[in-house]
Amino acid sequence: MAQLIMEIINWSEITKENFSLSRNFQNGSALCIGSFDGPHRGHYEIFKKVLSHSDNNSLKSIIVTFSRPVTGIKKQNDYLGDISTLDQRLSVFSSLGFDYCVLIDFSEAFAGLSGEEFFSILKNKLNIKYICEGLDFKCGHKGSFKMNEIILWGKKNGVETEFIQLVLEEGERISSSKIRKMLKEHKENEARSLLTALP
Repeated sequence: MAQLIMEIINWSEITKENFSLSRNFQNGSALCIGSFDGPHRGHYEIFKKVLSHSDNNSLKSIIVTFSRPVTGIKKQNDYLGDISTLDQRLSVFSSLGFDYCVLIDFSEAFAGLSGEEFFSILKNKLNIKYICEGLDFKCGHKGSFKMNEIILWGKKNGVETEFIQLVLEEGERISSSKIRKMLKEHKENEARSLLTALP
């Protein structure tokens, strides 16, 4: 794997009772969650928000992601393949300046967690102060924990939440699924333009 500046923490470690990085999170953390396969221009807008918020408020910046894109695990029959390897994604996250990456191996046990349980673990172990996601983000058992639920959870737990508008290209949402389709159709140049970070 590439040499990384950021520290990688496995989800299995975080869920242990004796896990503690409290000395590193005294001021709190800012984070985002997702597969971030690509990553594409929509992802970069989220990354910029998290990194800017962490810098301005002396928080640790954290990206929570999966060893394999979740779509590839849940929809194996019609999945068109990963855009990037895990090593490539981690290299991007590190080069952007994230302090930590929480890496999750998606499993039946993890899939059974409610969104509130998932967020509460992150809050208790990483002292979350700020979360940024896209408007269509969802998590938890059967994807039932969405924007409204997350906003309410944040208000109850003293966590600032921000949801950014979807990033469009010619009126259509930029997504990893769209880029996979482009690559299948051999539209490499079009796909590459969506994978390029905005200045």
